[in-house]
Amino acid sequence: MGQRVKTPLAEGVQVEALRVRRWRRDQFYELGFPLADARKLAQSSVDLGAARGIIAKGCPPPLALRILL
Repeated sequence: MGQRVKTPLAEGVQVEALRVRRWRRDQFYELGFPLADARKLAQSSVDLGAARGIIAKGCPPPLALRILL
């Protein structure tokens, strides 16, 4: 097995995925989740819109975390 060679396209996809994760982390953090929880949520497949919805209806972030994950 040889070494994998990173192509510019593969590197670009990785960079974009990192940008999206950081943006999602920031969005969850702005909703009131602690940074550690915002990171977990950002790395998961949790729907950001669903999180916004339950927070907007008054669900506290600790309970929202349990519901969403």
